[in-house]
Amino acid sequence: MSDPNYITLKMGEGRVPYKRFLKAVQAFHAILDNVAVECAGEPKTPVAWNVSVEEGSNLVHFHGEPTGKTIDVETVVRVAYTGLSDLETPERVPKHFSVAALENARKLALLAIESGEGIVIRTNGERVAVSAQTIVNADKVLSTRYQDYGSFVGQLEVLSDRRGAKVLIYDEVSGEGIKCYFPDDAWEKYRALSIQAFDEKRRVSIYGLIRYRPSGQPTRIDVEQMEALGGDDFDPLALAGMLNAHGTT
Repeated sequence: MSDPNYITLKMGEGRVPYKRFLKAVQAFHAILDNVAVECAGEPKTPVAWNVSVEEGSNLVHFHGEPTGKTIDVETVVRVAYTGLSDLETPERVPKHFSVAALENARKLALLAIESGEGIVIRTNGERVAVSAQTIVNADKVLSTRYQDYGSFVGQLEVLSDRRGAKVLIYDEVSGEGIKCYFPDDAWEKYRALSIQAFDEKRRVSIYGLIRYRPSGQPTRIDVEQMEALGGDDFDPLALAGMLNAHGTT
């Protein structure tokens, strides 16, 4: 179809299991809604999508109609198609693709791979096949959106078990406990500081790579730097006793 407000999904050739086909349609519909929201900058989708299926085919046509004056449907269709095309191109980052849109694009690609049915998106005489490359690119973009460098200030909790020490920092701002991961030799470097800060209930500042849930909640920090805040210098004799008490010598 040459109408720029149309975009089409095709899944496989011949008969396709209903549930699998429905999941593909739902994932694609979700991508269109995600993109429309990002383009309009509104919390709800400003586009109503009408669907038609060609008789005897696996083609599903989506035709968008604006529900307000804040969106151009042709732009949404173009951005959605271009974003899916970018995900099929190594090192490209799609514009106006939110975390939700990337996750739904990933679902679409998984359906194509796991089922063995090809999925093709068409609009205005152009086409792009969804493949494993979409998963690779989506995962790469999602990993950068879910992590960032930063710091927390708060008190530590140090727990010991057979697998070693587990450290949490309770952020002063949110009150949430965040797991501290010490890569390479960082634990050897900051072990003494961590244990004494815990035993003396001293505040510390920790800097490193922070991992987040999609909701934005931090879950872990890869510790690169740690500093005790306030108080006198550590007493080496007292520290030796603490290390023995925690079984870390």
